[in-house]
Amino acid sequence: MRFILAFIVLIIVTADPSVAAQPTPAFEPVRCPVPIPAFAVVDCGYVTVPERHEAPDGKQIRLAVAILRATDPNKVSDPVLYLEGGPGGSAVWGLDAWVGHPITQQRDLILLDQRGTGFSEPGLFCWNYEYPFDVDVVDLDVYERACRDHLMRDGIDLGAYNSAQTARDIPLVVRALGLEQVNLYGISYGTRVALTAMRDAPDVIRAVVLDSPYPPQVDGFELQALYGYQQINALLERCASDPQCGAAFPDLKARFYAFLDSDAGTYADVGDGYEELTSATIVSVLFDTMYYSVAIPYIPMALDRMIAGDGTFFGEVAAGYIGPPTSGDEDDRLEEMVGLADDIAFAYSGFDDFDAYLDFVYEMDDAGRIELYRTVIDQAADDEYFELIGLYLDADTIEQAEAYMASLSDEEYFRVIDGLVSVLALGYTDVGDSDAAFNSVHCVEEIPFNSYEETEALSVDLPQAVKDGLLEGVLGQFETCSYWGVTAAGPIETQPVQSAIPTLVLAGEFDPITPPVWALEAAVGLSAAQVVIIPGAGHSVIDSGECAQSLGIAFLNNPTAALDTSCASNFTVPWVVR
Repeated sequence: MRFILAFIVLIIVTADPSVAAQPTPAFEPVRCPVPIPAFAVVDCGYVTVPERHEAPDGKQIRLAVAILRATDPNKVSDPVLYLEGGPGGSAVWGLDAWVGHPITQQRDLILLDQRGTGFSEPGLFCWNYEYPFDVDVVDLDVYERACRDHLMRDGIDLGAYNSAQTARDIPLVVRALGLEQVNLYGISYGTRVALTAMRDAPDVIRAVVLDSPYPPQVDGFELQALYGYQQINALLERCASDPQCGAAFPDLKARFYAFLDSDAGTYADVGDGYEELTSATIVSVLFDTMYYSVAIPYIPMALDRMIAGDGTFFGEVAAGYIGPPTSGDEDDRLEEMVGLADDIAFAYSGFDDFDAYLDFVYEMDDAGRIELYRTVIDQAADDEYFELIGLYLDADTIEQAEAYMASLSDEEYFRVIDGLVSVLALGYTDVGDSDAAFNSVHCVEEIPFNSYEETEALSVDLPQAVKDGLLEGVLGQFETCSYWGVTAAGPIETQPVQSAIPTLVLAGEFDPITPPVWALEAAVGLSAAQVVIIPGAGHSVIDSGECAQSLGIAFLNNPTAALDTSCASNFTVPWVVR
């Protein structure tokens, strides 16, 4: 059949009486704006909150929420609320990665797009503005100043997009969903928000997992290059201490730094095409690659081959072509869906030139695109129609997609079609990451408490290639914050959080951006914290394998019990040596 439908708690503990007076917000259901795999049950919607919680009757903003329902019919009643990192990352955009994840078997997973990010409104994005210059070649500083000006002209209070305000959103979201308590799971910057919520909104929190923590008391920008260098060394030294890895790649650390000092560089495709990599670029790419636990076992071999004159394998590891995929699956599927829909639409559009057609679609508003793609679905041949449906559902075959659609009730069928249309209409809108939200958070609560001079001083003894590779972006953030136009947070945002809420703190041994020492820092004021360092892991240890996942689930099931951490203590890095 082919049918086309018309588009159709607890109070925060605070001394501020204006917060206590806020009414219980409502959850406004909407069609999900991202592809939903077959058999997944997801509810999407918005929760309205004040832009400034100290002014509850002032301007309101909308937070996007997606709830991935547990697969076990006997699920437990305390869901997990996930806080994405960045700052600026979208939790809803990454929904697909959570489907089938062990953490969703017994608990609903609430994905919250933090204020200014993802599908929340307003989004702190600037790709929808027209600029009087070529953004492909313009200096980043010029672009960011123009972006800031656009957002401020739109009436956005950039200083209201920070951890403290986001933490006060959480109780309102919890109440809007009809819940009393949730478990928080934060990754990277999401742990900063979780810690802040533990301080400012503890009553709605049952337990917390801090994965790759970023505690408020650390001076992240001052220490980034130094810790990055130390983590690179930790990986190289761990290889040297392993009999198999050390024998396969003798003196790798010394040879690697000698190679960097030689300025020999290399040629490789690290994801953007075949290009020359300088010593500084190699360090920067290596730093980024160490985020991914799946890539770490391949790094010594990649460096060894590069030193010998062949950077091909280094590029393949960095780009995620070797081993399990590191990222990008969701983006690839969305791109394929939109590409197929545009191919179908172009055939009857009346345009002779495909680029002219794309320009026409780009200039449409969301409502226009919705009507366009409804027509596409209505006019598509059966094979094209079910190919689109299959991509949306993440089905293995067109036949599977056809059988699934045939099994649905009319209401379920319409819901799939509506969801597909919404996803296609938003396919031109990349909301996976917001640079402006990144700037607002750090310019309020981090950069004002870091020193440009101290950043340089802490890096003075680093190899030149390391300084060149890791300091440019750090020092650039000081410049950005000098004109971002926001007021620094109070000193409380630099102090350790004190809490008795049961907390599991997870860190990756080789994490270059939130090193294991920060896990210990995060736990300083947490009287009920358990800290586990996952050997061989990088950033976001939930992606490192069964050990971290099983520890997280065991903790959530019984947050006050001592964890059995033998899976971590017995782990050895599976170095790839040939």
